[in-house]
Amino acid sequence: MEDLRIIHTDNGGDIIASLSTAKTSESLSTAVYLSLFSDRDWWGNEIIDTEYKSNITFLQTATLNNSTRRQIETSAEESLKWLVDQQIAQSVVVDAVIVSPRYVKIDVTIKQNTGTLKKLYEIKWSATANEIL
Repeated sequence: MEDLRIIHTDNGGDIIASLSTAKTSESLSTAVYLSLFSDRDWWGNEIIDTEYKSNITFLQTATLNNSTRRQIETSAEESLKWLVDQQIAQSVVVDAVIVSPRYVKIDVTIKQNTGTLKKLYEIKWSATANEIL
């Protein structure tokens, strides 16, 4: 099954297009992105069977510190738990690393029967940026 290909940017997700045609992806990339970065009020939850939801966007109002980093990991793992529950993946491992006072990296490893999908997201942290400016 193909999905629209979405990449992460500082302003949210962008659909990739070339010559006015949206690019697609055969992997779980779009589902993972939506699971991690869609909040509980995302409009798409009204029309699909799987509810995408995450607290990561809400956590961005908190100062980026070790406690917040652990909350990011927990939220990401909970958001991606449906992949294991629906037997799409054997396991999901999330590691969040504070790169600087303004950025956090979220490293996601999804182990499937067909191989391993690794996704890395570098997030500009809103609360920290607002405190510095």
